[in-house]
Amino acid sequence: MSAMDWATLVHGVIAVIALGTGLVSCSRLATHRPGGVMLRVFFAFAFLTDASAFVIGFDDVRPTHIIAIASLLLLGVTLRGFYIGHQHGTWRSIYRVGVISNTYILALMATLQLFAVNGTGPSLAHAPALFLSAQGLLGTVSLLTCVRALRPGPGRRRRIPVRSVESRT
Repeated sequence: MSAMDWATLVHGVIAVIALGTGLVSCSRLATHRPGGVMLRVFFAFAFLTDASAFVIGFDDVRPTHIIAIASLLLLGVTLRGFYIGHQHGTWRSIYRVGVISNTYILALMATLQLFAVNGTGPSLAHAPALFLSAQGLLGTVSLLTCVRALRPGPGRRRRIPVRSVESRT
């Protein structure tokens, strides 16, 4: 195997780990449980996946490179919401949407790379229909997960302040 084949293999393994931990993290967000170690593993492997995308075939700018740049920017904002914003206020929503969006982007990149592999993916005649249906399904699941994750959890009900009678006068 050549060096490029090994780089592609390592990138693929890293991407599968990132996608798997991202799906677990999204399910934990939807059930309002803390991410724990799995979330930190997702952050590390999502960064490694995006960074290793530049190692593979950087002769010219490809759609996967543009998606990797967007994913790195989104991951930076997500990490800011998690580590610096401590998930307070708006940063909680930004962090949750960022994790779910990064997982969706990883799935998008995996789908694009599946069709780019010579001879192992579906035939190119069916690629647009399969791509659109897969992305439509993943987009719907991501949107529903975002809606579920952004609802207040059991301990986070929004309280309406009640004014006392003395404060009205």
